[in-house]
Amino acid sequence: MFKIEKKSEKLSTVICLSPQGTMLTQKMAKDLSLNKELTIICTKNSGVDNRLEKIKKLKKVSIGNYIINNGDLASIVLINAISRYNKNLLDEKNIKYETFNKKMFEQPKYISPNKTVIKNIEPQNTFFFFKNKIKTTTSFYRPNMINRFKHE
Repeated sequence: MFKIEKKSEKLSTVICLSPQGTMLTQKMAKDLSLNKELTIICTKNSGVDNRLEKIKKLKKVSIGNYIINNGDLASIVLINAISRYNKNLLDEKNIKYETFNKKMFEQPKYISPNKTVIKNIEPQNTFFFFKNKIKTTTSFYRPNMINRFKHE
């Protein structure tokens, strides 16, 4: 513990995965991806030593309102969400049209597209797909996503 406290001035952002933390969102993942370096602390059993609070760059992050056995799985979720913004991993065009970057669920997918789908070269820009995104988002009982979309 002493070593972490002493070196905390030199550390990059330190993330402690905790149910008491700020809820992980797509925006947070994108912001964290801009860091050159991150230190992630995984907890076991009943959490971490309270002296960690002394680390100036400590950020507590929660991956949801549920309990898991340890922070290992939570760290995988966090790393996966952040790493998606690595330019070598995914194309920016793909990220742009994903559910939480567009504030709504993606439109339904068709293995064999219907005639309307085939006619549209850029399906992300068509009214047909926009209408279906709204239908999909509301049918999954996520009005909070529609409300966020209206305010932005």
